[in-house]
Parts: sequence; C-alpha cells; structure tokens
Amino acid sequence: MVAAKGTTKAELLLEANVQVSGPPMSGQWQIKCVYPDGAFKLTNPLNLDASSHTIQRHISEHCPFMRNRVLVHTFNSPYSHHTLGKEFYVDFMGYTEDPGQFEIVSSEENPLIGEITYIGETLIPYGKNLVFWPIPFEMLETYEEKPQMLVEIDDMPAVCHSMECEFTHIPAVGSMASFTFVEGTRTLTMTGTELPDNISKIQSITFAGSTCTISGAGEDGSLSGTEVVCVLDREPTCGTWTPALTTFLGNVPIAEGVAGQVVQCTITDVTPATDLNLLGQDNITFTGTNFPHEMEGNTFELTFTNGLSTGCNVVETKTTELICLTQKWDTNADKSQDFGMNIAINGLALTQSVSLRTKGDVQASQDITPNSASPVLKTPIVI
Repeated sequence: MVAAKGTTKAELLLEANVQVSGPPMSGQWQIKCVYPDGAFKLTNPLNLDASSHTIQRHISEHCPFMRNRVLVHTFNSPYSHHTLGKEFYVDFMGYTEDPGQFEIVSSEENPLIGEITYIGETLIPYGKNLVFWPIPFEMLETYEEKPQMLVEIDDMPAVCHSMECEFTHIPAVGSMASFTFVEGTRTLTMTGTELPDNISKIQSITFAGSTCTISGAGEDGSLSGTEVVCVLDREPTCGTWTPALTTFLGNVPIAEGVAGQVVQCTITDVTPATDLNLLGQDNITFTGTNFPHEMEGNTFELTFTNGLSTGCNVVETKTTELICLTQKWDTNADKSQDFGMNIAINGLALTQSVSLRTKGDVQASQDITPNSASPVLKTPIVI
C-alpha cells in the first residue's frame, strides 16, 4: 500500500498457481441404486440443494430393496455452496449382501450443466465380520442363581416380600413336534409333549398374522397335554409360517426340522390394467384373498418387468384388497407396452401372473381454468 498527497492505492496480486473457478453447476441429478446382481433403479430427479434427509427418502421410496437399510449424512462439506459441489455419505445398515456401487447420474429431463467430475468411493468395503458395540460383562453373565429384580408400580419403587425380589431362570417346558393348518376351516392343530393341559395356562397363540382361539377343550378348560387345537380369528396372511404358542412359562419351542407352512395369496382382479400413466402415480388395486390385514409387520415388494423394474409402493392393504402407487416409467421405451409384475409378500413370491399396459403418450394437462381462485369461495377448476 502506497500513500501520497492524500490518495490511497491498494493492489491485490494473485499467485501464479491460482485458477479462476468455472461456472457454477445447475440442473438436477439422480442416484443409481445398484443390486448385487448388477440390476439397478433410479431415484426421481433431485435438486442441487437436496438435504441428506431428502436424499435418504428418495432412496427408500424408489429403491425398495434398500428401504430402511440406508442412512445418508454429511460431515464437513468441502464446498461452501451447493452450486460448487456436493458430498454425502451412504451407510448400509442390516443389509447382508454386497451392494453394487451406487452412482450419481445427470437427470435426462433437466441435466446437470457445468464442469462436473463424479467421484464414487467405497470407504468401508463389504465384509463377513460381525461388529457390535462393547457390552459390560455383567450384562453377559451373572453368577447369581437368583438375581434380584427392581420392581416399580405407578413409577414408585415396590418392596418385595422379605425385602427380596428373586427371579429364577427355568428351562423351556414342552415341545411342539408338528402342526397342521387347514385353510378352509382356519383350524390349527399343534401336537407335541408337555403342551398346556388347560386353557388357563395359555397366554396366546398366533399364526399367519392372526390370533387363534382354543376349540375342543373340556368344560373345565382341560386339554390333552399332547395336542392343542384352535381356530384363527381372521383370515390368514400369505407367507411361510410356524405357530407361536406362549404359556405363562414362556414360548413353547418348536422341534428341529419342523418346516413352516406356506399360505398363498390369490389375485382375482387388477384395476386399472390399461392406460397406466408413464409419469407414475397410478393407484393399482389388487382384489383377491389372504393379503395382509395391515401394513405393520409385513413386507411387500412389487416391481414391473420393464427394463427399469419400475416399482409400485403399497399404500393400503386388507385381506381382500391391496393398493399400490406406481413410480415413474421410462417415458420413451415403455410407451404402449404390456408388462407383467413380480410380487412378493412376506418373502413369498406370488405364483399368479398379471399383465398391465402403459399409455402411448405422457399424460399431461394442457390448460387450467381459471388461473386464479378465491381462498374463501368454492371455485370449480377445469383441467
């Protein structure tokens, strides 16, 4: 800095190796989720400022095999603004296979623009080792033959008899050697040794997504001790199942080698089966039998047989009806095409085949009238 006659001059000199930055990025991008066998799915286009939560939600929605199995997060990003670059990490949780390398691809409809370099790196490779957090030794083993329990009633500490609250471990009582299920009558028959000999000793029986009510007991509730017969309280759910018999002494173990029984779903109708929107968002209704009664506790995987394996996310289910929402198709390759579906519920693939057909053109609105409306008065809108 040099000053003379009341005038100040400032100069900033750049070093020779300082490079002026290129233009900022613009456009949209997608994540390519890769199966272990090389097949893949694409998420919907994402904006450059998409948060880690948004990225994780898109992976869960559009890559069903990764639902609830990924965690997306960022640390200290080296980029001060999202138009200069984006860096994030994907952790795989509870996934027991080696996933393919996920990739970032430019959106076809709104491609990325700028001097762009894609970098994908596996920081922690897939392995067979088991990792767990340290567990205190006293939680793994105890030398107490009658360990003490802390008891609270209405959030207040309780005092046990003789000032001791002993808890005694006992071995499982009884064994289930075999079972049969007759779907037509919903009758479940369990045979074995030292089974409950009275209804009062049974806490619950569940099978194929339903509770089961005891039948054939004596007037005093007596049972034979070698056989328990019950009737399901509602229609069974498709899948491969074994009974869960719980007594006041705990769960009755099932003998080794006892295989689960398969309960199949059936499909009698699919609506709509034609003119599916290439942009997705069609509600497809399957009518049939033995669908799950509720979403919770059940697994669904529905994909079309097109090149993208377009998904259909289940949004509602009851025993005779299942509704799923289609995702976006390949708007060029999938026009006016017939496709089947791969349907698996609770890990059981349906043996029935269905065929659905897409529209010949992308369904889009051309005009909307009126272009404004009162926030108070009811106004008909014509699209």
